Amino acid sequence: MRRYATPIAVFLVLALSGCEDLSDNLAPVGALRIVHAVNDLGPATVIIRGPLQFQALLVYTGGTGPLSLGEDVYPVRVEVAKPGVTDNVEILSFDASVATDQTRIVVLSGTTAAPQVLQWVRDAVSLGAGEAGGGFGHAFFGEGPVDIFVELAGADLSVAMPKASLSYGEFIPFRSIAPGDYQLTVLPQGATADDQILFQSVEFALPEGTGPFFTVLDNADQGTGGVTLRVSGLAGLPTLEPAILASATPSYAPQVRLINGALLDPATGPELTLQSDITMPPSDLVVGLPFEAASSFDDTLVDAEPTTVRIIDAGLTMPGTNLLDADVDIDLRGGSYNTFVAREGAIPTQVFLTSFLDNQRLLADFAQYQLIHSAADEAFVDVYIVPRGASFDGLFPNLQSVAFGTRTQLMAISPEQWDIRITDAGFPGAVRVDRFEVDFSGCSINTLLVTDVDAMPNLSSLTLADTIAGGC
Repeated sequence: MRRYATPIAVFLVLALSGCEDLSDNLAPVGALRIVHAVNDLGPATVIIRGPLQFQALLVYTGGTGPLSLGEDVYPVRVEVAKPGVTDNVEILSFDASVATDQTRIVVLSGTTAAPQVLQWVRDAVSLGAGEAGGGFGHAFFGEGPVDIFVELAGADLSVAMPKASLSYGEFIPFRSIAPGDYQLTVLPQGATADDQILFQSVEFALPEGTGPFFTVLDNADQGTGGVTLRVSGLAGLPTLEPAILASATPSYAPQVRLINGALLDPATGPELTLQSDITMPPSDLVVGLPFEAASSFDDTLVDAEPTTVRIIDAGLTMPGTNLLDADVDIDLRGGSYNTFVAREGAIPTQVFLTSFLDNQRLLADFAQYQLIHSAADEAFVDVYIVPRGASFDGLFPNLQSVAFGTRTQLMAISPEQWDIRITDAGFPGAVRVDRFEVDFSGCSINTLLVTDVDAMPNLSSLTLADTIAGGC
């Protein structure tokens, strides 16, 4: 049996599984959906008992598909990982009834400390040619009453009627809407001014014969705005993309940051400036960032479109020089956090730029970490994590074969003191970083950066480049 360096919660999406161990099968006549909307909770394991036992691991804003079930009452249990506990811990249990020609939508809401269950029922609707519509629910815990508009892009909302006016926990099963292309807008109840908009989508298609369900959820710092609009029943569209709003707060403007992992200038690396053509002349988004440092997330301009970015040497090596072999085109999505990582290129005076979507959603019970491999001297590394002072001997790596130029997913870990070792992949004796001490506090996101050591190709440097902490 393999022994891992330490038990760390790695969040993966599991397929539904079934075992016929309770009773004879019932003919499926209705459906059940379960959605995870507990804003500071990690993935939740949902177990549905019935003629088949279904189990799924749901990430935040994710949900099961429509589970076709027989008419019955189904016990549901929700379990989650807890720091320092081997087995999952039950946090909720409830019954969900399924009836003929109905879909029951169950939303897990509230907070980790006080989770709640919302249950909504939609009757089946038969839609003919030229017909469409949608249902609406409000599951944003802590948000007041809202109005939801579905109108043509650019419509004057002051003379429009909302499709739904909802307080938290309320829903509208169905409203008829003609097929077409629309914007969905969420405003505080009774408000119509542009600067009061809580959310507005980019234009989306509502085809004939469709009746999706739109759920207002807490964005919870997964992006730059306050609201996420979850969609079920509209093929290929799990959420609505937010439009960038010039006059509203939040504006859903994309935010960017730069992490400097490029060892170019001996011993120190250059100071880098991230520049873009969002404005003319090009603007500096990040200025003079030292080696092994991370900038803060900053707003781009609210009219950001696909943009060209370049890395400028701001130090003494080649001041003003564009260190990229070519400008990089980046499509900045409304409401997104974007991290750019500068790493060494193929020649000593060249930088490559990697970008990825980031988020700042904090978990109440865990710290989180991600690792960026920017050490060009080793193509793949293994990473071991143990409690402070524990031995690394005989352990299997927590992160295996992390490739140069990549970053790991965000992973949860108990908030305590840890030691980290990095080796060449597959060679535990080829130690690049022997024992890096780090203290992961609760309710935090930590970014670890692996870089080269000047003139020492067999060694790497590990830095805690950035910590985002909150008050969960």
